[in-house]
Amino acid sequence: MKEKVDYAYKVTQFCQQYIDKGEGINILDLYNYLCWLERSQLDKWKSGHAQLLGNLIHVGQKKQRHVIRHFIELTKPFQYFFSKSSTVSLVRGIVPYEIGDLIPELQEQLFRIYLPTTMTERKKANLEKKLAKASEFRFFTHTGKTENCIKCKRSFKRKELYYEDNYDRYCLNCIGYNDLILLPCGDATRSRRAKKYSARFAEVMEYNPRSRRYERRGILVEAKAIELADASCLKDADSRAKCRKKAYHERQLEDVEYIFQFSRAIRKQFPLCPVEEVYEISKHATERNSGRVGRTAAAKEFNQDMIRLAVIAYIRHKHTPYDRILASGTSKDYARKKIMPIVKEKLKAWS
Repeated sequence: MKEKVDYAYKVTQFCQQYIDKGEGINILDLYNYLCWLERSQLDKWKSGHAQLLGNLIHVGQKKQRHVIRHFIELTKPFQYFFSKSSTVSLVRGIVPYEIGDLIPELQEQLFRIYLPTTMTERKKANLEKKLAKASEFRFFTHTGKTENCIKCKRSFKRKELYYEDNYDRYCLNCIGYNDLILLPCGDATRSRRAKKYSARFAEVMEYNPRSRRYERRGILVEAKAIELADASCLKDADSRAKCRKKAYHERQLEDVEYIFQFSRAIRKQFPLCPVEEVYEISKHATERNSGRVGRTAAAKEFNQDMIRLAVIAYIRHKHTPYDRILASGTSKDYARKKIMPIVKEKLKAWS
């Protein structure tokens, strides 16, 4: 029998996370949190490159109403303001977001941004400024399929950039952006300054089949803007290098302290776990930019479930034949199910 999801708890958890961060809350972010709406699809819809919003939500109206009711109840103490309800197209100009068939409760909440009471005035002003600012134009790299520019009818070459609008694709020449130069990712300061000096710019996105999402590859800017940005970066290169070095050492100290606190949390929950293994679990789970369980917001608050998951992950790889079972071609779910008795036995021994 399928386990019933406690949506009231999930909505509360979502709101609490945003309150702790002091960030604005929107109903579409909640839908993404509940896995009802993919972030990549949501971003494409916001930039005018996706289908109707109603077609992207794959969940029944009853569940939606249940969740929205709890969301409204939790956000009652908050102030809110309306975000923009339109986007800008290089072909059609200002166009409203195409929402499609949505339930009235969702339509009412769609463009509301709730501001937690913990949000500072500076953050409020920055958020309003960010949402009021026009979204950047996006160009995509062609994957190699046989497709033509809707305007000049020329076939796209592999890796060639194109602009998508209302499901039609345009080459850079037809859009008037063929004089811009690609500035690859890698140097945030250089990119930021090049955008500042360029009258026109656009993001370049490429589809990654492995992660199944679009990833940023750089920006299109004017050649003169790159020259000015390089000259500007050269002037303060030494001071920025010193700042990076200082920030690096600060992060190192933060990581050492976090590993120590995480180890204490493991020892508290699993007092019989060997000391050397406690350190290994903490170091692996909390590695910066790893995306592992130790980097989640709940783990940073030393939530017991997150600590347990980190320990289970370590046991799975170090004390079971999990990796060998996976290498034989079986599914991840089957492999985890097969080694679960060993994991449970080890958890019991360490408790």
